[in-house]
Amino acid sequence: MEAVLAMVEALATEQQQAAAVAAAGGGGYVGLKVVYSGVGPLSASDLHLAMAAGAHVVLFNTGVGAKLEATLKAAQSSGVRLLSHNIVYSLLDAIRAEVAAAREQGAAASAGGGAAAAALVEVGSAEVLATFPLTSGSKRIKDGRIAGVRVLSGELTHGSSELWRVLRGDEVLWEGPASSLRQHKQDVGAVAAGGEAGVVLGGGVFSDFQRGDRLVCLRRGGG
Repeated sequence: MEAVLAMVEALATEQQQAAAVAAAGGGGYVGLKVVYSGVGPLSASDLHLAMAAGAHVVLFNTGVGAKLEATLKAAQSSGVRLLSHNIVYSLLDAIRAEVAAAREQGAAASAGGGAAAAALVEVGSAEVLATFPLTSGSKRIKDGRIAGVRVLSGELTHGSSELWRVLRGDEVLWEGPASSLRQHKQDVGAVAAGGEAGVVLGGGVFSDFQRGDRLVCLRRGGG
């Protein structure tokens, strides 16, 4: 197990470096991050964690626990994909394919008719007040952080047409989707100015929040 995890971690580092190079060149940011690892069959708590983090599930040489049909269906409906292989190199190839597909999807969305790509309008902004560990049940997601924010203007919304930016001064630190927007531990679709919320970005891929950072929520035209 340790050897397989080390290979996946090495792949994550490789993909993060590639994502950083792409972002520096003006390309899309799609990285890879291991948020949790464990031994044994897939459990309901694993699926709940994946849904909370906006992550996919990778299984190596193991199966799915009993009585998970309903939970698995709910996870897959929320966008969680299940990658299962018994050969480590096949598993790594499957992960690479997922990252490549996500990059292509992002590039297609950006290039989908210049006017549509340019039609990003700010719908809200917020200030980071504090950060908290990202957990699901009793499991803590590795290096994951929740940004506790106060909405300064407009509203923060969570859907399929939003793009989020993290700003520190005038520097854009990160750009991508939010995987969770919550108030009082409940998922919400929007938080208006003056309200406070917890935000998870990119399934925990971005976690380098600092107090005072600004989050900007943008919406694609027609979204």
